Amino acid sequence: MVTFIIAKANFDISARVRSELVSLLDSGADKRNIVYIVPEQFEYETEKAVYRILDDKGLLSRFDEVKITTFSSLSGEILEKSGETRLPADDIVKSIVMHKTVNDNKTALSALGKIASRSGFCEKMVQTVSMFKIAGLTARDLEESLPNFELDGNGNSPVVRKLSEVGMLYGQYEELIADYIDRLDITSMAADIVAKSDFSDYDGVSVFVDCFNDFTSDQLLFLRRVIGKAENVTFGFAAELDSNREVFRTPIEQINRLKQ
Repeated sequence: MVTFIIAKANFDISARVRSELVSLLDSGADKRNIVYIVPEQFEYETEKAVYRILDDKGLLSRFDEVKITTFSSLSGEILEKSGETRLPADDIVKSIVMHKTVNDNKTALSALGKIASRSGFCEKMVQTVSMFKIAGLTARDLEESLPNFELDGNGNSPVVRKLSEVGMLYGQYEELIADYIDRLDITSMAADIVAKSDFSDYDGVSVFVDCFNDFTSDQLLFLRRVIGKAENVTFGFAAELDSNREVFRTPIEQINRLKQ
């Protein structure tokens, strides 16, 4: 079952989400398995808030039934449990791999040639790849988008040529860095594991998701997979569903995507 707690921004939505969590614990003596996902910057404050409310309700002995976590921590745990042994790629590793990628393809970079030889280009390419990943775009997605760009009278386009070469570098960079784990990939990798038919870690689990206004494409994919496995999933959103205000556009879009 999926539940959405949606209220105006001046309403304490997190307090309502925590109230639902406490009600679940207070509904019976059976041990619960609760996962409470929040952004990293709210993890500590959420732990304190849950601790206080359980203490006030005389339920502090059940605090260990609640896992307060983040997407990255939860994804890392799922990968580790699956037997993943590759090391994460830090910024230095990414830079080294991108430098090798660019050097291996120097002769093929006709549109990016001069730019690619400048200091800092590889670091900017790493940032560009990171932005693509956050947006959920693969090198193949980039390649397949090229026909949508307008060409000049001679059938050429500097933008298309540059994007084509960026896509080539992106694809080969991904191949070279496959011996490591990019932290930007761990949530999508965890989502793939959750989707497997023999994955049962979320059987009987109640999941609460709070303090988010937006999700990355990987986080959204992960949540969809969890919805298909968990007993209950509860979301807290600050939004006005009948409002046309720009500030509510993103959360409303996320709510609609989660309902699909």
